[in-house]
Amino acid sequence: MKTIISILIAALLGAGIGVGLAYGWRLYDDSRYVCNYTTATVGAGGTVYDLALKYLKKQDRYDLDEMIFYIIEENGLGNSRYMLIQPGDVLRIPLYTLKK
Repeated sequence: MKTIISILIAALLGAGIGVGLAYGWRLYDDSRYVCNYTTATVGAGGTVYDLALKYLKKQDRYDLDEMIFYIIEENGLGNSRYMLIQPGDVLRIPLYTLKK
């Protein structure tokens, strides 16, 4: 019984340490970047993918999939509303760059 209890305690401590490290890394990672926003007007046939691809090289933090996700998040386009953007719509683009 003591063995089982000590294994459970060790597992809980390990999980707690893991969560603490992940949270600490997130705080550190967030402090390394500064977020500047820009706006982009959707052109004819424009998609969130096109916008993310256009602005991908102007930021330092995310890859293409994450960039698409954060553009959708920033503009409240969840639940496939991003499929309904139209020419002339103005979207806010988050650009994370490393602090210098």
